[in-house]
Amino acid sequence: MAKKKSTTPKKKTTQKKTSQKKKQNTEKPNPVVKEVKKGILAIIILVFIVIFAAMIADLFMNGLNGKKQPDRADRRIEKTEQKPSHSDRSDKEKTDVKTKEPLTRLKEKPEQELKFEIFEGKEDLSVVRDGKKERPEKTIPDQLDDFKKTGALPKVAIIIDDVGYDRRIARTLSSMDGNLTFAILPGAPYGKKIASELHEKGSHIMLHLPMEPEEYPHVDPGTHAILADMSPNQVLGQLKTNLGSVPYIEGVNNHMGSRITTMADKMNQIFTILKKRELFFIDSITSNHSSCESSAKLLNLKFAKRDVFLDNIQRQDYIAGQLEELVKKAESRGRAIGIAHPYDATAETLAKRIYWLKERVELVPASSLVTIEN
Repeated sequence: MAKKKSTTPKKKTTQKKTSQKKKQNTEKPNPVVKEVKKGILAIIILVFIVIFAAMIADLFMNGLNGKKQPDRADRRIEKTEQKPSHSDRSDKEKTDVKTKEPLTRLKEKPEQELKFEIFEGKEDLSVVRDGKKERPEKTIPDQLDDFKKTGALPKVAIIIDDVGYDRRIARTLSSMDGNLTFAILPGAPYGKKIASELHEKGSHIMLHLPMEPEEYPHVDPGTHAILADMSPNQVLGQLKTNLGSVPYIEGVNNHMGSRITTMADKMNQIFTILKKRELFFIDSITSNHSSCESSAKLLNLKFAKRDVFLDNIQRQDYIAGQLEELVKKAESRGRAIGIAHPYDATAETLAKRIYWLKERVELVPASSLVTIEN
């Protein structure tokens, strides 16, 4: 009887093969996982390369001493931060003539750009008016004799025009000498405050009266100006408004006005009001045809004329030269009047030259140099 073949070994063999295949499938890595690992490794390597490159660059920029050089943004900030320290150093060089304290920093620009007129004439020569030569300006004998005989210093007044837009520079200028005179524009935003502050310090105040220039309306003297086409009532009303807008005024001088100052009827009307209020007038001389002096004589009004514009060029060496010219005129005539403006260059030049100036002349308020012309 034939025996049946056992199939058990085949089953075991089949099971063995199956398990081997499963084992092989298990041991074989997943390609997706493999790629992810490669990506992570590449990122790690890239990060290390960037860090290493940054360290090399930092070492190169710093130099061997380890001092950091600012980048462009840092340099801009550093440059901005250095400006105050530079100004502080400059301020330390400028000190108050009385207290020896550093002058306060000045504003770079006033809130409003102001223009003024200058008549560039040969002031030491005879003035030609309407084809006729007039006599040269006379000296004041008493003051000139005092200067020559007794050694008294000639007298100089400096008027600061166009005040009312910058309180800080007004304070700075007033701290240099109490006899500087400040001419304040009507309607200026800080005019009344500046007038009150300076008056408390003992400074002298004038009204800087705007008047129509020859170049009007191309050159505008402002909304408070006396204009050529105004009626007598309009002139009177505007003048009274302007006189009432600035407290503590002792006198008046003209802002621009190369047209109005040549109109005798207008100046007579203006001077009539000034005479009633016991105010003086100083002609800024913006025209060689000014009728101010003859009108002042007619009304017996206290009067004087400007001798030198100090800062029509805003450069310190030029202003210093104009101060020299002012002193020479004072020494030859016994007195002189200079007109300046609230510019940084003017304040800085005066701060540097104030000792020299006071050794050569006596600084006096403008009111000291006005006289009744006969």
